[in-house]
Amino acid sequence: MKMQRTTASAVQSLNPLEAALLFGALLFGVPASALGDDQATADGFVIDRGAESAPLSIPRNEVLHYDVRVETALININAGTVELSSGVELKRPSLLGNRSAGGAEVGWVKAHAYGDYSLYVMDATIHTRFQHDAWPRMIHSYRHEGTEKRRREILTGVKGDAWMASYRSDTKTGAPQGTRIWRPADEFSVPADAVDTLGAVYLVRHALARGERNLIFHMLDNQRIWNVEARFGELEVVETGAGRFEARRVDLITHEVAKEDMGLPPISEADREAASTDDEESSGSGKFEGPFGLRGEIVLWMENRTGIPLVIHGSMPMLLGEIEVDIRLSSTEGAPAQFVPLASDED
Repeated sequence: MKMQRTTASAVQSLNPLEAALLFGALLFGVPASALGDDQATADGFVIDRGAESAPLSIPRNEVLHYDVRVETALININAGTVELSSGVELKRPSLLGNRSAGGAEVGWVKAHAYGDYSLYVMDATIHTRFQHDAWPRMIHSYRHEGTEKRRREILTGVKGDAWMASYRSDTKTGAPQGTRIWRPADEFSVPADAVDTLGAVYLVRHALARGERNLIFHMLDNQRIWNVEARFGELEVVETGAGRFEARRVDLITHEVAKEDMGLPPISEADREAASTDDEESSGSGKFEGPFGLRGEIVLWMENRTGIPLVIHGSMPMLLGEIEVDIRLSSTEGAPAQFVPLASDED
């Protein structure tokens, strides 16, 4: 399968591991968005995002396993694994509570990436939880336990009559040696239709399964707002460890949106400077970067009937430049009944 890149002037492409993870890429950040009421169905947890926004559906009890391969001119090796899971559970009234909150359900998605290459160890997890509460409506957390240590958290929902986000990250500045502490949280307005990086994967997946061929939405990456266009291409047959599938190519094209252009208060220069003081936080590059280090233009191949991501392709920065990374499905647990591989040529 030949993988080609899509380019556009003044347009940045969404990065693959937080886009599938976003998968969090393996796919991506932050606000949960629902303009209507959340609904739980036997098929999944469906978030009605209003008449003008595509719904978001979270599968129940599904686990997708992926192999990550590093591709250079000299080598092609297996460098790690990614696990993308989702589920629906009864909400508890508190962290210590033993009873469900009136039978209300919440949906969650989680992406975990682990691997090592060229002395760099990646052990990163993104966990996003969607619930019925006005605040927080969505809880997004990111944690890296590998070579780099860092945490980020984003809460989104409605405060008063406005959609808001609260973002905080940790730092070693001012912390006891060998430890990290939380920075104070920043609160700011966000578009009502925005999703986080993990939510974006399931948003695109659900759109493809419904037969749509184009999707535009906003995504929040930390404190930055991105306009994302999912371009659905032609059908191709894709080989994976789980079998051969009929897949549709999806190019995720993004560009950053100035908050003031949307009638939202801009992020102050003081906040931008504070976010860039830590040597583990990048800022001001103008390029979208995923939570697991993948960046550049992202291309996904998604199974045509269910939208399950089969392949994610992107690049990762290394000491001597960038390397190509291929994330490919190896096995599934709890996938939809329609997710069936094509018959082999020998059948």
